[in-house]
Amino acid sequence: MTGLVVDGSGFELVLGDERIGPRRVLGRADVEFLEELAARYVRAVQAGSGDVLLGLGRELFGWLDGERGQLRVWL
Repeated sequence: MTGLVVDGSGFELVLGDERIGPRRVLGRADVEFLEELAARYVRAVQAGSGDVLLGLGRELFGWLDGERGQLRVWL
């Protein structure tokens, strides 16, 4: 399995059978960030705004990458 594994307490990035970096807790700030990002995504899709979608993708990548650069290590 490769991807993002999420449950009620947090998430981890997985590549094959290996975790990429430590499990991360989902705090209130994370939930608020993701809710706002999702709302902005819906507005951008409805408006057909590709530039906004690119920016949102970059924001999401930065959040997933985290302080330890988990995605950059994988890539």
